[in-house]
Amino acid sequence: MIRPLQPTDVFRYSLLNRLERVNRAQRLEELVKESPNTLNAISLAKEALPVKGKSLCLVAVSKGGLTGLASARSRAGPKCWEVAELFSSHGNEQDICELLEGLGLEAAQRDAERVFLRLLRDDPIADIARQAGFLPCFVEFLYRGQVYLDSFGSSLPSSLRTRTAADDHSLFRLYNAATPPKVKHALGMTLEEWRDSQERFPVRCHEVVSEVNGSITCLIKTVQYRQMGQLDIVVHPDEESRLPDLVDYGLRRFAQGNWVAVRVADYQLSLSRLIEERGFRRMSEYDTTVKFLAMQVHEKSGVPVKATPI
Repeated sequence: MIRPLQPTDVFRYSLLNRLERVNRAQRLEELVKESPNTLNAISLAKEALPVKGKSLCLVAVSKGGLTGLASARSRAGPKCWEVAELFSSHGNEQDICELLEGLGLEAAQRDAERVFLRLLRDDPIADIARQAGFLPCFVEFLYRGQVYLDSFGSSLPSSLRTRTAADDHSLFRLYNAATPPKVKHALGMTLEEWRDSQERFPVRCHEVVSEVNGSITCLIKTVQYRQMGQLDIVVHPDEESRLPDLVDYGLRRFAQGNWVAVRVADYQLSLSRLIEERGFRRMSEYDTTVKFLAMQVHEKSGVPVKATPI
């Protein structure tokens, strides 16, 4: 049986737990951790108190015990959600399909239009996620390496400044230039859809842009966690010749000897080669999938219109 998580499930989990402890959903903040995100009674109690309109949690129950759990939360905006937690018990993989389908229905009732799910590339539940309507979108590679300032270029890129709220339109144009059509279809074709699909960092993110002749040609994001830094970078295809200096600037944001994770999409070929030249090693690969939800269009006919999948 699939139903919303209830506070009493915390005690049910403690007494009759059948769930594997590793989260199959790869959240942004979990990618840089050395150990996987696990489920315990404390985290389960937090899931039992969802944020109204911004998160939800479902469980699969069988013979008095929990055999599956899935939660979802909104990204930067209300129209785009992501699977944040996905736990199953051994031999009950079918629960995953039903839980993911349930999350989609519940998110649609909260006016969501898309739900994303990131999985490790070798995760066998990818086929089950596809059965639940989650279609492949793009692949991400996670590189890790240490910062040794002496090994990087010394020139600082010109025209770098802190990102402001007024940059959104120019950044949307950068996104359109740097992103393949299939990926744009999933992440957003309009400014509002793109804004909604942005992933939220759990800690403060430092963002700088490079502006050339009034147009933003690069976005650099750096985040410092307790034991690991993270660098994300997007560069306009016409400005890839400046990529070495831009990457080196981003790496200089971290202290000497710090470990840094760099997230690279499969279509960012130049960035992938450059990061490897800087001594970073590819540690893991992820499949980002998306499920398009039925959207109710209020017309005279009252007939629902379903979004066209990729």
